[in-house]
Amino acid sequence: MALEFLNDIQAKDIALLAAGIIGGGIVSWLVAKKFIHRPHLKFSLKPAAILRKSDFGRTFKMSANGNNLDNLCVFNLDMHLKGKSDLSRDQVPEDNKPTLFFSGFTIYDVRTIEYDETRFSIPLVIAAKGSLLIVNIERMRANTHASFQIIGSFRDSAVEPEDFSADFYPGSLHNVDIESAGHIRRPWKKSKDERQA
Repeated sequence: MALEFLNDIQAKDIALLAAGIIGGGIVSWLVAKKFIHRPHLKFSLKPAAILRKSDFGRTFKMSANGNNLDNLCVFNLDMHLKGKSDLSRDQVPEDNKPTLFFSGFTIYDVRTIEYDETRFSIPLVIAAKGSLLIVNIERMRANTHASFQIIGSFRDSAVEPEDFSADFYPGSLHNVDIESAGHIRRPWKKSKDERQA
């Protein structure tokens, strides 16, 4: 019976089977290369400290850029590139970079923590009168962690940093998956509660 089955198989059938196996292998390889091993860039924002003028009495004064402040707040921004691939300026479109919008908050300064030029170069730009932070990724090595401090002030001094989230616009980085955590909100994504309603 097995011999009869083998006699019925023609060269055309063997060629089609071989083409299917090879084609499936090529598709699997392309998917693994393009999607499974894509680098993941994770952004995380957390409040670090807040000083309020009211906590120090009448003689205590705070100011930045010539403006008197009621509060001064520091946020930590962490970026972690996971995976085997480095990230370069070529993957970041000039007109569509990752951006954080701080509604009701004015950024006065940003600083890099433990800058290592061999691992990353990411200048942060303050725009829109201190409400917008643009992330200019020039280069970032695989499995690198970059940390920054964002120093600013809430326009409404009653806001608690723990209740605040910045709006995150990831831009369009080529062949990079972007994740977010902490006090970051993606305005176009619905929350679990909104999806269930």
